[in-house]
Amino acid sequence: MESAITGIYWHFLKKLNADGLPENVTDKWNLVDWPENLRDGYDFPLSRPIGTGVHNVLCAFWCGFLDALDEYYQLLGMPPTFRTERTKAAFVRTFYNEATGLFCDSPALTHSAVHSNILPLLFHIGTDDDALRRRLIDFIAEKKLTSSGVYMAYFALAALVREGERELAEKLVLDPGCWLNMLAEGATTVFEAWGKDQKWNTSLFHPWATAPLIVFADGVRPY
Repeated sequence: MESAITGIYWHFLKKLNADGLPENVTDKWNLVDWPENLRDGYDFPLSRPIGTGVHNVLCAFWCGFLDALDEYYQLLGMPPTFRTERTKAAFVRTFYNEATGLFCDSPALTHSAVHSNILPLLFHIGTDDDALRRRLIDFIAEKKLTSSGVYMAYFALAALVREGERELAEKLVLDPGCWLNMLAEGATTVFEAWGKDQKWNTSLFHPWATAPLIVFADGVRPY
């Protein structure tokens, strides 16, 4: 396990730019959400191979990975990476739009998909600022889970529960366009998207979409 985790760490260290953010990661699929029409207009070319430069979701996941790695090292009595806080600071400098009070998808600062604001909330990137933290929560509430797919919905619910917003998370789960729509379409298991017609080959058995069971389960840490 340790070799696998540290292997990921050392692999991505080779991909970092001068600010410590992953850039031009062309050897991996840069997954933001699926299907494509549930990316809330995410403003970065997610072609394969990926477009050049840095983009929010991959960099946010890198921050979350560093957080988890530091915790892992602490449990083993090992020193931390000493990268996490400065990487988060670089993320804020790169993606935060002061005019809108939201994080943007790319350094161009032209668009803020809900995906670009869910992960900073979950991984505590810049959220020592209570006003920013509140804006992120309100933005998720405004966009609802239907602005993203079942993939990002897990992280949204986990972020809200972590921030003490369980009531809001439960309200979003009961949106008629989400799991209730699957039931309306005759679901006996969970779908890959909110509805069969949202993806040309929607899987009708997609365990990742069981997010509410995981996030709301007592005694389970969903993040």
